[in-house]
Amino acid sequence: MLTFHIRGEPKPKLRPKFARMGKFVHAYTPKKTINAEADVRTQIINQLPDNFSPMTGPLRMEATFRRVRPKSKKKSDIWPTTRPDLDNYLKLVLDAMNSVVFVDDSQLVSITAVKSYGEPGIDIIIEEVV
Repeated sequence: MLTFHIRGEPKPKLRPKFARMGKFVHAYTPKKTINAEADVRTQIINQLPDNFSPMTGPLRMEATFRRVRPKSKKKSDIWPTTRPDLDNYLKLVLDAMNSVVFVDDSQLVSITAVKSYGEPGIDIIIEEVV
């Protein structure tokens, strides 16, 4: 079982952007997504055990995404129901973990994800399913 704590406000994976280049349309990943993914990947790599190689079997993952509560929200509000969507947070983390923690995110057979208010960060638990 591996556990990771990612510091900082969670960032969502943004949709691809498109640019016309002559007769062709080119799709590209926004710079914000590239930077956020690189930051998460770096923090994960720094927390991996020495001589770690990517996991190869079926995996289960739990992820908790905590955001700063806006001043306009009551203290009793603990569940953010606004954008960004939970699945976009998850996509960025899974892409950052690809080929680092596991060979491919297709190995995940169970994912539990939660979005809440609190000290900003992401907590991840990942383990092989037996």
